[in-house]
Amino acid sequence: MKFKKYETNYKHNVLLKKYEKNGFEKDFANQENHVILIYPEIKYQEILGFGGAFTESAGYVFSKFPENVKKEFIKDYFSNHGIRYNLCRTHINSCDFSIKSYSYSEKESLDDFSIEHDKQYLIPLINLAKDENP
Repeated sequence: MKFKKYETNYKHNVLLKKYEKNGFEKDFANQENHVILIYPEIKYQEILGFGGAFTESAGYVFSKFPENVKKEFIKDYFSNHGIRYNLCRTHINSCDFSIKSYSYSEKESLDDFSIEHDKQYLIPLINLAKDENP
């Protein structure tokens, strides 16, 4: 088995340097550290799914894509022909991946509660993903 690794390290002026390695090195002293044992008859937990995070900055960048790239992106991540993301999270109010700091409400009573800010970039991305994989 041949392994390939690509490394980019700006600090050391390395850009997409390719490393190749054939198989595993013999290291009998640490052999147990190089073994993956799979016992299909033993189940510890079920996997509910895989996904990522919807953030305002992701929605903003997505909004700048041409329409054909948007469709391809959604298909690649959320469709049965892609990697099938089916669990994703999002933030409440702004987060460190928001374009600016904001809150859904500034009052303790929540009289001014609004998700209006999220309607520009975040919610459209979430809806397209949901349309592809409900």
